[in-house]
Amino acid sequence: MTVRDIARRANVSNGTVSRVLNNHVNVAADLRSRVIEAVNELGYSPARARQRATDLPQLRTIGFLLTLPHLEAAQDLMAPFWAHLLQGAEAEAARLGAQVTYCSLPGRHTVAADVLERVSDLGLDATLLVGAPSPAVVAAAEELGMPVVVVDTLLDPDELGGIPHDAVLPDYFHGTYLVTQELLKAGHQKLAFVGGPLAEGVVINTVPAVEMRARGFREALVHAGIPHNRDHFAESDLTQQGGYEAALALLAHDPDISGLVCANDALASGAIRALRDVGRRVPEDVSVVGGSDELGEHIFPPLTSYRFDQPALGALAVQRLARRAKNPTAPAVTTLLPVEIVRRQSVHPAL
Repeated sequence: MTVRDIARRANVSNGTVSRVLNNHVNVAADLRSRVIEAVNELGYSPARARQRATDLPQLRTIGFLLTLPHLEAAQDLMAPFWAHLLQGAEAEAARLGAQVTYCSLPGRHTVAADVLERVSDLGLDATLLVGAPSPAVVAAAEELGMPVVVVDTLLDPDELGGIPHDAVLPDYFHGTYLVTQELLKAGHQKLAFVGGPLAEGVVINTVPAVEMRARGFREALVHAGIPHNRDHFAESDLTQQGGYEAALALLAHDPDISGLVCANDALASGAIRALRDVGRRVPEDVSVVGGSDELGEHIFPPLTSYRFDQPALGALAVQRLARRAKNPTAPAVTTLLPVEIVRRQSVHPAL
């Protein structure tokens, strides 16, 4: 409980509460009585309050820097998924007496110099680097000497000069493994994966969190004894329109594909629209699964996907920042949020 909570309960000003707690004499008896009653009701402890204030001496303003280099327009960034993460971060920050400042860094604004300038302008005490920050961006933020946590991605420490970093993200590998297994259990053998931008000349997603999903897809195929076809990996910008175009390209190359594993629900939604436009029934002709369960129950047919607590991801990231602020020399920690499969009507036994 805070002084503000007590003031609200007693219907007095914050200053009145402060004077009562510090035993000032210039407080009317009835006001003093109301404050003391509120203190007792709320279980306020000045000792605990002082400890709470010293626990996080540097965390008053936390940055939520959303960096998605595959998107150029800032308005494309705040999808429901990111909004839920921001909501969780704001709630946890408020609990700790801090506030969150949101900032988007699309496309060309993701270079290290831009991040340094933006963080400096915002006057942040700590920052969450959310989405797909490059190793250079993470290194630049670390150089500022403030607590930094990477959210929704996992970078190779070697790309950061061997410097480990704190990271919080869902277990995308396991989630995609689970939804791919759903297709395999239904008898589908010709599967394709719709992911993000691919590195030039190789089938590797440039967005690390999407590559985690692709590895889950590959692993499920390996365990089922099915070789994966390089031509069955399509790239996109991870939007609905990207899913639409990727599905059309996959079907043009191989009309016999009977199952699509999409890196997120937005891609799955676009892919289903593309399938319908070319006369393919979902799920009777082609089964489709998604990821993160952002839109699953709102798509027709309702989408098999996997879910995790999205606000909790933002809250965990702020908690990790708090621990880093308390102990700057502690070992770096990577936290994987567990996922669970959500079975719906977008998977049908193979014909």
